[in-house]
Amino acid sequence: MEDENITEKQLISFLLNKQKILKNELKKVELALEALSVEPHLYLTFNDNDQEGVQNQSFINAIKQNLSFTEEFDPNSKLDYKIAFALSQEERLTKDDILAVIIKQQPDLDKNKFEKTLSVRLSYLLKNKFIRGKKNGRTYLYSLLTQGS
Repeated sequence: MEDENITEKQLISFLLNKQKILKNELKKVELALEALSVEPHLYLTFNDNDQEGVQNQSFINAIKQNLSFTEEFDPNSKLDYKIAFALSQEERLTKDDILAVIIKQQPDLDKNKFEKTLSVRLSYLLKNKFIRGKKNGRTYLYSLLTQGS
C-alpha cells in the first residue's frame, strides 16, 4: 500500500470537523445530564416557604434564561430552542407561524406529525411560564419572556 501524503491543510480541516462533531456531542450530553439531574415532582410543589421549592425555582429560572433570544438555528437542538429561535424572528407568533419558521429551517420534517408535537410543547411551555401567550380569538400569540409584553 502506498503512503498517503496528508497535507497540513487536510489535517487542520479534519481536526476542525472533528471538533465540531465533538462539541455537538458534548452539548447533547450536557442537555441529558441537565434533564436527568432534575426531579420533576419537586418544582411542582413550589411555595415561597419551601427551601426545596426555592432551589427548584432557581432551576426553572435557569431554564427560562436559556429559552431566550436565539440568532442561530441548530437542527440538533431541543424543540424548546427551535421554538425560541422562531420567536426570536418576530415579537409575537402564532403556532402556525412558529411551525412555518421551523419547517423552513428543516424542510425534511413531517409537517403533520411535527405540528402535533409543537402544539403539545407550546402548551407545556406556556403552562409552566417559559414563554408568554396572549389569547387572540381562537389562537394564541406566543412570545419570549425576555421580549416586551
